[in-house]
Amino acid sequence: MDELTLVLTHFHMDDYWTHRFAGDALRLLDRPAEAADHYRRALELSPDAHDLRYHMGLLYAQMDRLDEAQAWWQDYLAHQPDGPLAPAAHEHLDRVSDN
Repeated sequence: MDELTLVLTHFHMDDYWTHRFAGDALRLLDRPAEAADHYRRALELSPDAHDLRYHMGLLYAQMDRLDEAQAWWQDYLAHQPDGPLAPAAHEHLDRVSDN
């Protein structure tokens, strides 16, 4: 368990925004696996936060786990086919399928 999760657990902070911001911070600190854990929990707490599905794809691509990245982008598009991140999701999917 990472240090941030220990602090959040200690203070009983288990809500969408806490995990969303923790994931954002860890992503910026180049700690994609830990960021994914927090984004995943944020999605459990708020399944309609579809943009996190797109960002999960980015994290998995960063970790060279392209099959999982592809699955996340497809999941985003299944929920938000015309969403604001749909063009970028399609672009990432095209790029992954070209490899």
